[in-house]
This record gives sequence, structure tokens and C-alpha cells, in this order.
Amino acid sequence: MKTGQKQLAPYVWEMEFAPHARCVFLVRRRVERALVRWGLGDEDDIGVVVLVCSELATNAVEHAQRPFRVRVTADDAGCLVEVSDADPAPPRFGETARADAERGRGLLLVAALSHATGHRPEPDGGKTVWARIGWGCGT
Repeated sequence: MKTGQKQLAPYVWEMEFAPHARCVFLVRRRVERALVRWGLGDEDDIGVVVLVCSELATNAVEHAQRPFRVRVTADDAGCLVEVSDADPAPPRFGETARADAERGRGLLLVAALSHATGHRPEPDGGKTVWARIGWGCGT
């Protein structure tokens, strides 16, 4: 792409990460940087997408304990976040988390912030957990 030309939507960013808690911070920074560079969504929208990525990446680190991949696809309507890991077990919502628990509600938060969520098995035996977020969600 020549300097000054705007990339045509959809925009795609993808990266693989090591299964370490410190990589979740890196996921947040890289996703935020990509969204700002693309000029899509406002500050609140970007915050929501970064939070969703963080929650899904945290689950991948805690449960898969192997490298995981984050993919963000965005266009004028919104953003699709996908986190793929090697654990074939479907995600579990934390319905039984106590009110004072510090863990167990991440997927509930993702569902509350997203227009749609789900998961699918991957051919290698792992899974991808996804969330669709529309622009204007943070307002």
C-alpha cells in the first residue's frame, strides 16, 4: 500500500501469543494500536474491543496452556474478535461464580458487551471463541 492510501475494509490483524499471563497485556496493546491505526470506532468502542480481547485471551492462557492466536477483523459496522487455542473443550460460562469471586465471569462480560458470541471447533482439535461487537457499543 502506498503512503497516504487508506486500506479498504475489512481490516484484519492477527498474531500468535505465548501462553503467559503477561502476554494478555501485549494483546491489549497490539489490538488497541491496530484499531487506532485503522481509525475505526471511538475511544469507548476501542476500550470495549480491547476488554473483550483481554477476557478471551485470559481464558486461552488459563485453560489451553499452549500458544493462542488472536484475530481482529473490522469494518465500518464493527469488529469480530476471534481467539483460537489448542483446548478442544467448549468455553464455560461462570454461572456459579459467587458475587465476591474475582474470577469466573469473563465470558458473561464478553456476552454482555457483544452483539453475538459463540465458539467453533478447529480442525487441529482446538477451538475458536468469537465475539461480534458493533461500533457505538461503548456509548
